[in-house]
Amino acid sequence: MVGRDVSFLNDLKKGDEVYLVTADYKGRKAGKSAFVISRGPKWIWVSVSGVRHGERFQTDNGISEGGSGHRSELWPSEASWGAEVHRKEIWIQFRNAVTAKYDPPVGLTVENIETMAALLNSQC
Repeated sequence: MVGRDVSFLNDLKKGDEVYLVTADYKGRKAGKSAFVISRGPKWIWVSVSGVRHGERFQTDNGISEGGSGHRSELWPSEASWGAEVHRKEIWIQFRNAVTAKYDPPVGLTVENIETMAALLNSQC
């Protein structure tokens, strides 16, 4: 969850639509639309069906309460979750490409390498 923008959680109120991402027992994630049914200072209650029974999420990070296994996450929209999934996929491709090569690719200048190293080091 490092770097995930959760500022939208501060503005949520009863009736607002959110995107609920859950994971199965193997960790495969899928999402669906859900609605806020209640909000307090520590917890946001969300329901898929709109009935009173719902799932409880922390207001500071949008993660479902304890338990074992994979926790559910709240996102502002399907598009924002999709963008994060895409960002992680591209990062994995980039990371694998870098670690698979002993020498830098032809055409990659020292300046390019220094710029990437500075950017990556500033984010760690």
